[in-house]
Amino acid sequence: MVARVLFNSAWARVSLVLVSLLLTGFAELHISAQAAPARPAPAIAPPPLPPRPAQAEDHFVDYELSVRLDPGARTLHGTAELQLKNISSAPLSNLYFHLYFNAFSHKNTQFLRAGRARSGRSLGAPGSVEVHSLTSPHFGETNLWESADPNSPGDPDDKTDIRVPLPAPIAPGASAAFRLTFTSVIPEMVERSGVARDFFLLGQWFPKLAKLEPDGSFRHFAYHSAGEFYANFANYVVRMDVPDDYVIGSTGTLEQLGESAQGRAVFRAEARNVVDFAWTAWPQFVKSEAALGPVRVHLLGPSDTDALRAATLRTLSGGLSQLEKQLGSYPYADLTVVIPPPFAGPAEGMEYPQFITTRSGVMLPLLGVRVVELVTIHEFIHQWFQSVIASDEMTSPFLDESITAFLEWIYMDQHLVPPGVSAWPGLSRAALGRFLFFSQAGHNQTSTKIASSVDQFRDFGELAQVIYGRAPLALWTLGHGASDPNLSRVLSRYAAQFRFRHPTLTDFLRVVEQELGGDARRQAHLMLHENATLELRLGEVSSERTPSGYHSTIQVMHEGALTLKYPLRLVFADGSSVVQMGVSDQPTKLYQANHRAALVRVELDPDHHILLDSNLLDNRASFTQAAPNEQGPTKPKALRRDNKQGRVSFLLFSLVSWLLQWGAS
Repeated sequence: MVARVLFNSAWARVSLVLVSLLLTGFAELHISAQAAPARPAPAIAPPPLPPRPAQAEDHFVDYELSVRLDPGARTLHGTAELQLKNISSAPLSNLYFHLYFNAFSHKNTQFLRAGRARSGRSLGAPGSVEVHSLTSPHFGETNLWESADPNSPGDPDDKTDIRVPLPAPIAPGASAAFRLTFTSVIPEMVERSGVARDFFLLGQWFPKLAKLEPDGSFRHFAYHSAGEFYANFANYVVRMDVPDDYVIGSTGTLEQLGESAQGRAVFRAEARNVVDFAWTAWPQFVKSEAALGPVRVHLLGPSDTDALRAATLRTLSGGLSQLEKQLGSYPYADLTVVIPPPFAGPAEGMEYPQFITTRSGVMLPLLGVRVVELVTIHEFIHQWFQSVIASDEMTSPFLDESITAFLEWIYMDQHLVPPGVSAWPGLSRAALGRFLFFSQAGHNQTSTKIASSVDQFRDFGELAQVIYGRAPLALWTLGHGASDPNLSRVLSRYAAQFRFRHPTLTDFLRVVEQELGGDARRQAHLMLHENATLELRLGEVSSERTPSGYHSTIQVMHEGALTLKYPLRLVFADGSSVVQMGVSDQPTKLYQANHRAALVRVELDPDHHILLDSNLLDNRASFTQAAPNEQGPTKPKALRRDNKQGRVSFLLFSLVSWLLQWGAS
């Protein structure tokens, strides 16, 4: 899901436009002072991918669902046939179900306890899930749900995590069939799922079994507003009965089975090896289809959105080509893309397997702001992280959102022309990420680590600051410091090795070590577990006349726990330059240079590869040479920094930072 720290209010959107317009006229300030990276050299080709499993190996449960939508009553009446196999090493004495719509049943659920969700919306019409029965021939058709009880630790008012004790254990390797009947009341949309007018976005709409771990435990938890979902891979067959004027889209391959005399239509969808199933329904959808190689794209949106559709398909086409090279093939035949109607803002920017939602607004694209491309590529990357590489976002949001954000930055800055988030040159995605993170960090200091679980963040704002802000900066810095600029080798191996599996942060760090070495793993561990950083700045610079030209001494200061390589570029009055390589293994280092011409500029980390450096203004200095003493012995020549550019840039970004902070409040 795209963090709403960028686009969660009208003022924030206006402010982003102001950023683009202002920086178009201040390109030099922006690029030099705010880390807009130069277009890099072609990335090192990743190694051949190892063989991938043809399908997921952990089918604990497969679902066959049948549901009827009543739009007026906001209800789903459904049945679920569950084919369960104990794939763990221990007997199962309990089952755990997530009833996610109960997060919107009242204002004191864990999701809504703070009064507002990350979308900024408060609870409107409530929602709920009521299970009427859970039976199994394995247990004599007893209604097992009569023994169900809420199991949200420390949350007696929360009923999104339910334990069902079994009359007898299910042995390892044994199978059992269950039948479940339920009614879901669809909440007024807060975010991710719900109803807005006659538009329905239906995610987490059915009673869903929690993730069964190999040791026989369940990974179960209450629905948290800053976290998302975790499940075993499963096969789904879903029948959806809706009014016949509704147009629908869903996870999987969708077909219409027919219409009834009662003004209803029945659709059937089948999805294999997915961790979830979502669908949408709205009478006003205009549906179109396109083929991107072997992938069928089903695009649903309001009428008169031709420009948005074209931008969406261009992004998907370019993104599919690039992502498949690095992360392996998109493993499904279908992808449904939903442009929500303008009145359903909280439905924007969300991912489910084979199903994403993008943006509906037209004003920002008309002004040249690439919000559609940004949201589309972000949600599409989620088809790998975490739909196929199915990590636990509650435990490690870094593995889902941070890696996705990092790849989104790379796509926006390296595969669009001109690069970045604006149709005009001058505003790179990485620069915007730096700007938003460090302006936010200055107001809200946080010690919460990148490697933290969702419940360790005090709110979504802090999670967004760390996971969508600091973490991509760390990944960018790690890649350049280890000569794998886009982490191509790391992410290729990681994606191939854990395709249809459930990797952990330890698995990711192990791949870093395999591809980049033990030192890179140590640096990554410091970044993720300690929020370690590296602050570079120029110290004293002196230059003396010599019989053959000039001798210069440059002092570089290092602050922080990271030990990284960096370039130091010296530019001389005759137009020539030299680059010396340094490493931050001491607090202070001195670099020497002899040259026939005077030193006029010093650039520390000139291409802005160390994006964790919070202040790039002290990494660069221009100098004015004092007139030489022609009459006596040669004397040291005075050098002066020209900080006018830095001061103007600082004031400009402080102003825009204030606008964005105000707009997001």
